[in-house]
Amino acid sequence: MKITTEQLEDISSCLQDLADDAKFQKGITRRSIIGTNAVISVFTFLATLIIGIIFYYFFAFNQGVSHSIQSMKIIQEQMVDLRDSMDTITFSVDEIGQDIGYMEVISTNISTIARSTQGITANIQSMTQHTKAIGKHTRWVHYNTEIINQRFGHLNYSVMQVSQALHHTAKPIKRFFPLP
Repeated sequence: MKITTEQLEDISSCLQDLADDAKFQKGITRRSIIGTNAVISVFTFLATLIIGIIFYYFFAFNQGVSHSIQSMKIIQEQMVDLRDSMDTITFSVDEIGQDIGYMEVISTNISTIARSTQGITANIQSMTQHTKAIGKHTRWVHYNTEIINQRFGHLNYSVMQVSQALHHTAKPIKRFFPLP
């Protein structure tokens, strides 16, 4: 079987068309990979930035709550000391009131103040309990933030697998047309 020059030219023309089509597809694939990598990089950066900001604000909020709880404890102790001091003053005024008639009025007023400080102490104890409850709720926020972080990790892993799949898809083309 003899191959004519015309047949060779047709084969050469077909091979040239195939090479041109492959080169065109190679360019499209390269642009797609570059675009995909750019999108992945941007979203990874944004996710990392957002997670960092969330952790920073959570840490600052947690520190503020801890400081508030400690301050409430100190205020509560001071109010107990103040109430004890008021009780001591009331007792002293009662003793003086036995000797001096007008001191009875002062004693009554100091007793009223002592009862008022007991109410304030009870309110501060209630505030302390509410602040502790807020602290417990922030633990759930921290837990959910960790879950979000894990989900972003899974997303990044999935995007990496897609990128690798695209890379593996382009390998047969590289075998015939190596990249410069």
